[in-house]
Amino acid sequence: PRQLCDLIRRKLLSTSAHVSYADIAATADAAGNKELATMLLEFEPRAADKVPLLLKMRAVDLALSKAIDSGDTDLVYLVLLHLKRTMIGADGDPISFFKTVC
Repeated sequence: PRQLCDLIRRKLLSTSAHVSYADIAATADAAGNKELATMLLEFEPRAADKVPLLLKMRAVDLALSKAIDSGDTDLVYLVLLHLKRTMIGADGDPISFFKTVC
């Protein structure tokens, strides 16, 4: 996947058209290549495009890290609500959610 990621990046850098790394990463994920998708998202400058896709890919730890790094509180809340919904929904116990967050 690293070579393919590098090839895609070189192609995108050589063109003047704006193409979203998140869009290409979503396609890679849909094709079953989560590793390539994650690599491509490292080059996506917009956290608002990156974080929701990471959540969809179930890369919650990375999504939370990217949301916090962005400084966008809405993205942080998005990840926390996703965690709350998935963790409390799974076993009905809010304690596991709070242990993860704290």
